[in-house]
Amino acid sequence: MLPRIKVTLITYSTCFLATVVLSIGAWNSYTNESIPTEEEPAPSAKTAKPATTKTILLWSDLYKSRDWAFGFGEMPFRQQCPGSGKCRTTADRAELANADAVVFHIAHMQATLGQSQTLGDLLPARGKPGQVYVFWNHEPPLEGRRSSLTGLRGVFNVTITYRPDSTIYLPLHKIERLSTPTAAPNASYIMAKKTDLACWVVSACQKSHSHRNEYAEELSASMDFDVYGKCGNLTCPSDGMGCFEELSVRYKFYFAFENSYCRDYITEKPFRTLKNNWVPIVLGASNYSAHLPPKSFIDVRDFYSPKSLAQYLRYLDQNDDKYMEYLQSKRFFFL
Repeated sequence: MLPRIKVTLITYSTCFLATVVLSIGAWNSYTNESIPTEEEPAPSAKTAKPATTKTILLWSDLYKSRDWAFGFGEMPFRQQCPGSGKCRTTADRAELANADAVVFHIAHMQATLGQSQTLGDLLPARGKPGQVYVFWNHEPPLEGRRSSLTGLRGVFNVTITYRPDSTIYLPLHKIERLSTPTAAPNASYIMAKKTDLACWVVSACQKSHSHRNEYAEELSASMDFDVYGKCGNLTCPSDGMGCFEELSVRYKFYFAFENSYCRDYITEKPFRTLKNNWVPIVLGASNYSAHLPPKSFIDVRDFYSPKSLAQYLRYLDQNDDKYMEYLQSKRFFFL
């Protein structure tokens, strides 16, 4: 089952995609027919042909979901995309010749590649002129997979990714500014329960693209922190989000380190941290100021070295008022 936040964003993007497909379809129809003249005016709303239903073919799975947690047919658009126009989804590849758009989940396709294959080897030939090819991906372009994109320039008409420069921008999480801030957190109650400085929950122990393990190891030379999961010697007291909530009561900081160091790439880690009363320490290549409330997080890139970060964390550990400023900033946003 897909996480709720992903389902919500998938619905948003699929509805928006329907609008794009309808727009492209209208443009293709306009450019393929003669332009009306004064002697031959454009048809009125009464005489115009009714809009045909546009078919969106889901070529590959999305995180093991064949219907992309959206649904098949026209009903999902009627229920979830009011005003998006007449569209339907299908996963039947036999409909390729009639599909108006074909959506490819790139991460799923990359996972099925043979040793010498590229994505181009897995893409079908377009079923008809004007067919829209959609590049959908929410995973970072890991080094080992970049070669699979060889020869794809100009193949796709629409991109749906976590990058803001995509045709359809699909962030994992979005925050909204509140018109009225929430109640101020009870500082004395919160601080009385925070008996430990920082922790990290991590199970991927191998070297990563972001070098987060190396950074954490260097940081451990300057400060003590606890590590939970397969890479540490501690076990979470609860499973899933319950673990996170329990740890947030005890600890002041959480290491929200990304596995991949890619521009604009940000996962649920810092957002999940912000939903509880502790402060995320982020490591990644994203512009976190564009995604998170101001002064609600600590970016390792703002420090000369892991040692200087450790010094700052110890300073906050000894100054409750300064620490609470990080928790106060969240009052003005819906997370």
